Amino acid sequence: MTSPLFAAVIWLTGFLNTTVHPTYYPFPWATTLHAARISLVHNGRIRALGTRAKLGSGPDYAGFLIFCWAGSLFSNFFLSLPPPQILSAYPTINYLSVHILITYLLTNTSIPFPPPKVMDTFLPLIDAILRSGSICSCVTLAHTHPNDAISSSLFLQWFIGAVASAGGGISSVTLDIWNPEWSFRTPPFLRGGVLDTLDMWSGSLAAAVYAMLLGFHPAYEPYTRFCARFVPGWAGPYVQGTPLMSPLEARGVCVIGLTGLYAFRVYRTHYAGKSSLKNVVAGKKKDL
Repeated sequence: MTSPLFAAVIWLTGFLNTTVHPTYYPFPWATTLHAARISLVHNGRIRALGTRAKLGSGPDYAGFLIFCWAGSLFSNFFLSLPPPQILSAYPTINYLSVHILITYLLTNTSIPFPPPKVMDTFLPLIDAILRSGSICSCVTLAHTHPNDAISSSLFLQWFIGAVASAGGGISSVTLDIWNPEWSFRTPPFLRGGVLDTLDMWSGSLAAAVYAMLLGFHPAYEPYTRFCARFVPGWAGPYVQGTPLMSPLEARGVCVIGLTGLYAFRVYRTHYAGKSSLKNVVAGKKKDL
């Protein structure tokens, strides 16, 4: 893979795995940006509902962490693995410090709140990079699991991809975390719709592409063998189980695909005409 676009995606994806500062803020850029992105959405929902004064810090922080971590927590639960968020205090410090700072800046200073349309328009690539990290890591955990029933399950890889991608959004809407009194609501994906379920099926699709490029399951062999002829530098016949590229490159392919899907959602939500926009807004109000 030598195209400038692919090389740029690979570089940015790799850079986000580096530390913000080794001494003063020893946390990865990826988790820090993820916390910032979720905090903006979280604060936006609270602002739209007008519940900031009644919400309180406890429900605010807990709801924010559910929004951020539910996908990872559920994925590790289904894989019978301890979630990394409970093995150290670092993830909590990383995410809450970002959220507290952003919340303070948006509620106590004159900094304008970024409109959702602007954020959605300019952040599909960043969203894809951040979400692909969870998807790809969880699929790898499933593939390398010591339990043969888990490591050999093709469906579980797809399922875990969907959970890792959409678990946070589904959990936050289902628990109604932006209101002072949480309540259990119908999970939004049960109402269907291509755009409403995009986070789920795109997660499964990205998981399948990532696993296929790395040869994670024998069922992918015909597709992996076909794709091998298009990989620059690939020589000789394909051998079953041989990865077509490095994990970072395979994740880069997923990032490009997810970016396209997220950009399509932005177009349909914000730019596809007044009638489409009204339908989307009506749906969002029902979710909230």
